[in-house]
Amino acid sequence: MVVVPDAIGTPHDQKSGQVAGINMVASATSSPAYWGTPGKVVLWTTYLQWLTIQVLDQFGNPLDMIYGWIDVYERPKNTTGFKKINQQLEGNGTYQDPVGVRNQNGGERNPNDLECTPKMRH
Repeated sequence: MVVVPDAIGTPHDQKSGQVAGINMVASATSSPAYWGTPGKVVLWTTYLQWLTIQVLDQFGNPLDMIYGWIDVYERPKNTTGFKKINQQLEGNGTYQDPVGVRNQNGGERNPNDLECTPKMRH
């Protein structure tokens, strides 16, 4: 018998409460991932909660350890393909899903164009 990842377990964590905004550089390798032009990055202010999501097999059972540490893909709204979210299944068949909103600060940039200057306190 072959066990196949098939569904998200419900009920699962839901967004709740207030979250603080975090400024970040997002790319194809960050989480949450930026799926724009390959090789480009964006500056985001994100307001996220990390939800624990359980993945079930075709029989409705939690996945076994054999699936631990494989990459997780999701299908973005209004698309037909799947995108890597830069999270991996843990040994118990769960993964951490960054859920929330983001505000993009400007357009796409080349990673080498970003300048990080430390600010001195007096």
